[in-house]
Amino acid sequence: MPLCWIALWVRVAGCVHMILPPCRITLVRLLLNQAMRAEQADDTVRASILYERMTIIAPDHGAGWWELARLHLIHGKVGSARTSLSAILEITRESERRAQISAMLDRLSRSE
Repeated sequence: MPLCWIALWVRVAGCVHMILPPCRITLVRLLLNQAMRAEQADDTVRASILYERMTIIAPDHGAGWWELARLHLIHGKVGSARTSLSAILEITRESERRAQISAMLDRLSRSE
């Protein structure tokens, strides 16, 4: 059985229904687990690759972009970090989060 067929069971109006999460979400969770293990093993290059895959599979998933930007900064790739942070601005409408990302982008611009 494919991993994307992991089911959630809910009761609605006395009836039990099965809800299947989208395969994309399951893939993101698997990649996130792998990336976290890579970072725990101090393999930040592998973790960066996995976060990049997350952004390809689920470009609207802000956590992938955030972690990718963080690792780009660790690796000294400021331009790539800026691109990742800009992607977050494209997908989020939360004003507090947008202000945080904008402030980070400003700091990065001043540091170069």
